[in-house]
Amino acid sequence: MFVDIDSVAEGFVDLLDLPRDPADWPQMGTVLSMAVAILRIGPHSLHGRTSIQVRLRPVQLPE
Repeated sequence: MFVDIDSVAEGFVDLLDLPRDPADWPQMGTVLSMAVAILRIGPHSLHGRTSIQVRLRPVQLPE
């Protein structure tokens, strides 16, 4: 699931890090505390710029 991290990098959360039932996932627009699990820097994207991808995992999901 891609998320807005207010950066030029693409941020995403692996679905395995979210609750099994999608009804329990945070609603769109919810602000969460996240930790960087993996940072990938590629040679370039389709636009000729360096691609940066940030894999995130929730620190704590809202109840």
